[in-house]
Amino acid sequence: AHGPNGDAEPNAAAVLYWFELKRTDAGVDFVPHLVDSDSGIGTQVMARDINDDGYPEIVVGNKKGTFVHRHLTQKVSRDEWLQAQPKALFK
Repeated sequence: AHGPNGDAEPNAAAVLYWFELKRTDAGVDFVPHLVDSDSGIGTQVMARDINDDGYPEIVVGNKKGTFVHRHLTQKVSRDEWLQAQPKALFK
């Protein structure tokens, strides 16, 4: 189901990421943000504000079922926000 020779990693987790585009003087970076570690991507994917809070949710339909990943926000200090940012994998 995943290529002409089957799935390269059949036991790998069905993860879902969104990628943040960061522009720099040196070019661009795509910063990965883990959405979920067990729903995966599928045949149907939609990002839309479905609860009218101004933030997009991600809805995924696949062989495992249907998943709604809600975009939840909370107030934090700038230091807390900086601490929670993903670290660069490559430099």
